[in-house]
Amino acid sequence: MSEFTEKIKGNLRETTYKMSLFLVRLLTGTLIGTTLALIVGGLMPISTFVFMFVVITAIAVILRLTRYWSYAGTIILLLVFALIAVLLKLYIHTAATI
Repeated sequence: MSEFTEKIKGNLRETTYKMSLFLVRLLTGTLIGTTLALIVGGLMPISTFVFMFVVITAIAVILRLTRYWSYAGTIILLLVFALIAVLLKLYIHTAATI
């Protein structure tokens, strides 16, 4: 009986890890996709369909790219994109004052 419960605990732990990692990857894709869609929307007028298409395409690409990554790789990717976003914001504010 103890062997059975340990197996259940191990499977539950592994499932929880994989599910939370998928949610982190999905959140990363959603944030990056929304950012890209907003950038495209700022450059040219787009419809809601195109906005959603850009977001869903970015989510699919991020999920495909990070398929074999762990938490560390996914978090590093998210931090790199956050740094790029901050630099873009700094560039926009600097260019607006000139």
